[in-house]
Amino acid sequence: MQETVEESGIYTLVLFGGDYLAGTVNYTIVARRDAGDEQMPLVSVPLVLGLEHSETLDDSSATSKAFRFTLDHNALALITGHTGGSDGAWEAHWVLRDAAGLLTGHHGYWNSYEASTDVLTLAAGDYTLEVSLDYGRGGSIAVRVDSGTNAIQVVAEHSIGERISFGDSDAGIYRVDFAAGDEYLLQAANGSEWSIHGTDFLQADLLADGAVLRFVPSQDGSWYFVRRRDFAGDSSLSIERPQPPITLDSRIAGQLPANDAGEAQHSYRLRLTERKLLYLDVEKVDSPLQITFYEGNTWLRAIYAYTTSRPLEPLALEAGEYRIEVQTIAATSGDTAYAMRLFDLAKVPTLSLNTAVYGRLQAGEAAIYAVDLSAGTPLDYQPGKLGGLYGWWRLLRSDGAQVAAGSLDETRTTVAAPPPGHYFLVWDSEQQSAAGGEAEYRFALKTTQLIALGEQVGAEAFAATASAAYRFSVPTATRVLIDLARSESDSAAFTWRISRDGQLIDQGRLASAASLDDRLPIVELPAGSYHLAFTADTDLHHGDDFAFRLLDLAQAQPLSRGAWISGERLAGQVAVFSFVAAAGDCLTLEEHSGDSERWWLLDEFGQELARGQGTGSAGPLARNGTYFLLRDDGSDTDTGDGATNRHFAFTVSNDEGPAPALTLNSHRNCDARRWRQARLSLHDQRRRDTMAEPAERELRGPRRGP
Repeated sequence: MQETVEESGIYTLVLFGGDYLAGTVNYTIVARRDAGDEQMPLVSVPLVLGLEHSETLDDSSATSKAFRFTLDHNALALITGHTGGSDGAWEAHWVLRDAAGLLTGHHGYWNSYEASTDVLTLAAGDYTLEVSLDYGRGGSIAVRVDSGTNAIQVVAEHSIGERISFGDSDAGIYRVDFAAGDEYLLQAANGSEWSIHGTDFLQADLLADGAVLRFVPSQDGSWYFVRRRDFAGDSSLSIERPQPPITLDSRIAGQLPANDAGEAQHSYRLRLTERKLLYLDVEKVDSPLQITFYEGNTWLRAIYAYTTSRPLEPLALEAGEYRIEVQTIAATSGDTAYAMRLFDLAKVPTLSLNTAVYGRLQAGEAAIYAVDLSAGTPLDYQPGKLGGLYGWWRLLRSDGAQVAAGSLDETRTTVAAPPPGHYFLVWDSEQQSAAGGEAEYRFALKTTQLIALGEQVGAEAFAATASAAYRFSVPTATRVLIDLARSESDSAAFTWRISRDGQLIDQGRLASAASLDDRLPIVELPAGSYHLAFTADTDLHHGDDFAFRLLDLAQAQPLSRGAWISGERLAGQVAVFSFVAAAGDCLTLEEHSGDSERWWLLDEFGQELARGQGTGSAGPLARNGTYFLLRDDGSDTDTGDGATNRHFAFTVSNDEGPAPALTLNSHRNCDARRWRQARLSLHDQRRRDTMAEPAERELRGPRRGP
């Protein structure tokens, strides 16, 4: 075999016997060089490591260019080159020879589209780089060789949480000394590519396009970072000693330094052993931040945090390793302090409906509660004393979807009843509230209590707040009296509102120190369902601080006029009686018990005709029909006597004779008639006495002298 080789170097000859050989075959190979024209060696140009050198290579010049360099020690070598200076596309081919002129086996191609980089592991010695025209017309070439011996030394921070960046210079190789077992986070800028080489110069990893690598060196020593590509103009690389994995439900705080480019950044790690539903509460930010979650190098979600709180969606994360980057959105003139907390929603406390919730928060912090709703009833949010805190609350489904929201300091009734299920209540304060300090808070999440007509209801629904809400229904059209049966003090007052389908029906006030001049809270209602809301002047903390009843006047106890009516009622409760009377009747109400009770006389339409205390009278009545008599504790009743029942005894009688006139809400005509009747009765008595005198004398016989 005779073969002409085009380039000097080491060649391999392979002998293949084939399948037909039945046994071992002895062979001998003799190689000799034929005599011929000797090839003239190329004239090489010395290269300075770390500096770029330019030459011209085209089809009119020599077929190759040679560049020589020397390595004093075993080292990495980065060969960078590109072509240019031509209107058309062309490509160059390079090979590397050792000091003996033999090929090392390293070669590559350069073009004008991008600089090509090749990382080699070379022993100490002299080397020649030969570059030849591969195709095209040729043009200019630029070549540069960097070595690990002239790499730029970078001092990596060893403090937890410290972060450094390098790569802004035009150096190709950087050297960093690492301690074995320490953990580092390495991240390449977007549009860049770096290779990482260990102390043996072998490539250990490759970083590109913003990827983050968790790096734990196995031994002490120098590691090399080689710039491979730069697509975006920023080929920097950062090294950070990360914080230990954060603990769920713990506060995370930091301070980002001022940065003209708005790129100050902190990084945190999160390790989950099982799937979790998490809620990020940003408690404090001095300037806008971007908080980004990654799983490995995969972007998951970016959250933007501002100085005023904004609603955030929970994060559903599977078991795994996560990275959280906190970064300023824009350039800042000063440091940016921040604080945040990742809540594990599986471990938040449970909120009991219709029960006051107490706590203490730093302004900006959030409190989160779990709540189970078993019935599809409307919910009421009732704030108590908040200590100056303000912000927003949100009711979230178990999957994180919002079903209701409102302001912390405003009472709110959900428009629609949430379906039964597991929910979370996020109670989030603004960082500017409570003057930026700590404050105690109290609120309650309530179901609208369903009550029945005639039922006495306590203050449990207030749940240590100043508001309570109820639902009730009336089967047929009727008139309802709101009876304040008990309040915690004589100075308590309450505002009431009755509405239907969000439309106000009537409203008014109740006072525990009621007088005869107060308007009776009677509301005429068609058949249907209604919402009743109370607002007290102060928070009610105990169930016995307040009680009321809704009395249906149609269910009043009938009485007979002239009959003795006696019995007992609970202290503070109104007793309602009904009777039938005729137009023109004048009524006398006579008190027989020791208590002097207040009373009101109403017509069949619920309109008040007369009022009084103790014995009194009313009339003449305007029409035939049903009338109502309401009786309650008198203004002189001792409410502190401890009695739970009040005894009553009274009669309602009708004056004799026709009434000369009909005047509503006045007793003058009835009083005049009574005066006339009294005079007639006295005249009749005297007349009867005069007529009886002769008969008496006749029976007694003639009068005798003394």
